[in-house]
Amino acid sequence: MIKNMELAQVRRGESFILDGVKFVKLDEDAHASFVLTADVFPKHIPFEHKDAERKDHDNFVGSYLQKHVDIWLHQGHPNISKAVVERPINLLSMCGETVYGTPCVFGRVLTLDEYRRYRKYIPLASDWYWLATSYSPNSSNYGSAYRVSTAGSVFSVNDVYDGYGCARPALYLESSILVSVEVETDDIEKMQDKVTALQRETLTACKNAELIAELFRRIPGVQED
Repeated sequence: MIKNMELAQVRRGESFILDGVKFVKLDEDAHASFVLTADVFPKHIPFEHKDAERKDHDNFVGSYLQKHVDIWLHQGHPNISKAVVERPINLLSMCGETVYGTPCVFGRVLTLDEYRRYRKYIPLASDWYWLATSYSPNSSNYGSAYRVSTAGSVFSVNDVYDGYGCARPALYLESSILVSVEVETDDIEKMQDKVTALQRETLTACKNAELIAELFRRIPGVQED
């Protein structure tokens, strides 16, 4: 059974549907929820193109990967795009370099640190997907970034131009939006049983005289003797 509820009410690790896309909720902060698509895009894309005009090809911000996520948001899923909240992304490299900083973005993917932090909530994907973390901007591995396999393992890819990886958007969405959550029938029946039991306890706690008085109050034209 599908139930509509505010995103704030969805628990960590639970999945939901928004604009036809299945997500899993990873975390919650002030007025926004951090979510990840349940699977990747079917299209294989490079982190960056070899002919890109910029020099920092392993920088997620401005990369082809980020642009691909933005296109997916704004052209393919306008309802999701309207709910996206701008948040900083920490582009700390694997070597601890901070040259790429913590810029604020809308469309994005997971960083390596985020993947490790939320891994217990993240379902395996049907294909390999890119992370936003580079190896080191100031080393011989200038074109190296990270990718997650279908088994959930993280690998360093020494070629950001490799087109085998996919995008897997990780977004901050407004917590007040309504999303669709699949609720098990057994869970609904348990909730109904609890409500019924509570109603019975309430009635039992009332005095008989109070119940009779309430009945006469609700029946028009009848007076208590």
